[in-house]
Amino acid sequence: MKSAPWQLLAFGKPRLLDPAGQAVRCEARTLALLSYLALEGPTPRSRLAGLLWPETAESAARNNLVHLLRRMAKSHHPDLIQAGEAVALGTALDSDLRGWTEGSHTASAEVPGGALLDGLSFDEQPDLAEWLLAQRERLDAARVGRLAAAAASAEDAGDLEGAVALARRLLDLDPLSEDGWRRLMRLHYLSGDRPAALRAYHRCQEVLARELGVDPLPETRELARLIDQGAVQGPARPAAPRIPLAVRRPPVLVGRADAWAQMDAAWARGQGVILMGEPGVGKTRLALDFLAEHGGGMRFEGRPGDAGLLYATHARTYGQVLAAYPDLELPDWVRGELSRILPALGAAPKPSPRKPRNCASGRPRWRCWAGPWRAGCATWSLTTCSTWTKPAWRRGLRVRPAGLGPAGRPVPHHPYGAQGRTDALSGGDAADPGGRRAGGPD
Repeated sequence: MKSAPWQLLAFGKPRLLDPAGQAVRCEARTLALLSYLALEGPTPRSRLAGLLWPETAESAARNNLVHLLRRMAKSHHPDLIQAGEAVALGTALDSDLRGWTEGSHTASAEVPGGALLDGLSFDEQPDLAEWLLAQRERLDAARVGRLAAAAASAEDAGDLEGAVALARRLLDLDPLSEDGWRRLMRLHYLSGDRPAALRAYHRCQEVLARELGVDPLPETRELARLIDQGAVQGPARPAAPRIPLAVRRPPVLVGRADAWAQMDAAWARGQGVILMGEPGVGKTRLALDFLAEHGGGMRFEGRPGDAGLLYATHARTYGQVLAAYPDLELPDWVRGELSRILPALGAAPKPSPRKPRNCASGRPRWRCWAGPWRAGCATWSLTTCSTWTKPAWRRGLRVRPAGLGPAGRPVPHHPYGAQGRTDALSGGDAADPGGRRAGGPD
């Protein structure tokens, strides 16, 4: 758009900007007149007078138009309008409607958002109101076409992030378009974000049910099914992947329906979950997919090297919680005891030789360590454990994975040994963060 002293922004809330970029006060008729001329071009005075003052005699209406043009020239700029027998926009005004006239094939660098003259209504000017409605529909269709073409070009170029952003703008213009929802679902999936693709499908369901009282079309439901199975075909010439193939095309979970159902039931009751099974059978994959489907969360890992360093797993876990909640207020006695394993919190208090089970404040030490969990958020936990033949290790897997049991009672944490790896994922808000085993060997 060429630089001009004055700017008319007609998309969205309409504004007239002076050369300094400041919005100036305008009558609704002034904004309607400028927008009409920007889209229709030079227009006879009689036509404009009839649109703006339909219930007034023609001579009086033309006289009103003269006064309106004079006020515009005096209050704003004399060259906003060329006022001959046919009225047209002047050289001092530019507009975001440039390139959007009917029949124009000029590609605009930007596709503006918002409805034409959004917020303005002209109930007392029925012909003008009818013209505005028709122009809004035409401009919406034109913008949808340009955004769709831009999204396709971005996808072909491998810019999936840009294509997703354009697809969202398409749905802002036409939220009832199932073509737009399918495009967004597919692009999310091709970007490696299958949960986002399924969330888009559920939003499509909600919008259609609320606005039209109907279900999505069969092709939309089929696409959702293929996404759920990880079976959507990508473009013929995909761009170089930015993320691993296993993330962009995740394998299909097979034979996990029973475990998933038990996990869903535990989630609904606010209980923890422990997944047990031999190494390599897919526990972590199942846990990550389940948590992603339920809004995500924090992932805590027990690592083989932790066995050689006291409280290494605890220190890393509490560090993650405190990093996720930087504004978390900890009592001084809790901060002091945690500083024994988290030096970043400050100097640790001196040991208490007489009461080794208590912290410096005299409180049980487990209460100090449970502080971040109680003060930060109620947790829902899901733990995956590799099972081994050693009886003591198998017994250790059956403890609750969360730091607190029902009613805030402490639950012991077994150290994660070097014989196996445990992935703990916690997230969401639950009334009872205590765990109960759900699922079984996977």
